[in-house]
Amino acid sequence: MVEDYSMVEDMPDFAQWVDANAGAFDFSDYIHAQVVQGRMTTDVLGALVGWLWPQLLEVGGLIVLASRKDKLPLLKSQGLSDGEVEYWCNFTNLDGMLPGVPVSFTGHLAHIVHDMWSAKLQSEFPSKQFRVSVIEPRDKNELSVTFQQKR
Repeated sequence: MVEDYSMVEDMPDFAQWVDANAGAFDFSDYIHAQVVQGRMTTDVLGALVGWLWPQLLEVGGLIVLASRKDKLPLLKSQGLSDGEVEYWCNFTNLDGMLPGVPVSFTGHLAHIVHDMWSAKLQSEFPSKQFRVSVIEPRDKNELSVTFQQKR
């Protein structure tokens, strides 16, 4: 991740909106404007918050995203280790989720998700240790995030 990267570089509508408002507005003002204009629904906002700060479940000693718990039986039936089951159950491919979004933005987002999921896991399971991973292939064409317990 580039330390001096600014998401706003890849957010032309936001930048234009800030310029039009003489720079006196921030992200919360922009979100407010989008909600008022009907461009951002409660569903979208809730899904975004729920993804960034997810509900987690402990199922048979495994820690998984609650929204993915239905994948557990299939993954377990494939003979995977507990760590592999957690890895694949919690795996999220950002490029697949956000087609057409600039790689610079998804790369930055991947590291934000890493930090948020790490904090969430630590706050809910303080006695456990986790490996939260940002998977960045050499070609940087595909970014993913996942987590699993350290065993």
